[in-house]
Amino acid sequence: MCDTGLLVAMLEEGLQKDIMDGNLGIYNGTICENILADVFTKMGKKRYYCIPNRIEVDFFIRRYGLATATAI
Repeated sequence: MCDTGLLVAMLEEGLQKDIMDGNLGIYNGTICENILADVFTKMGKKRYYCIPNRIEVDFFIRRYGLATATAI
């Protein structure tokens, strides 16, 4: 989802108010990942998706010629 507002709107009824009140619950990581992906896209960074074996890598960032994997 490219829009965090739409992502939240698609959640179960009643969760939107909880999230707006700061009670992110199990959606904390999902919403943070979505916001960061949106920011990177707006910065002109390309996004690629892959599914490595048994691990979750949320973002892989190349900075100053060095590569860093970042999990939230």
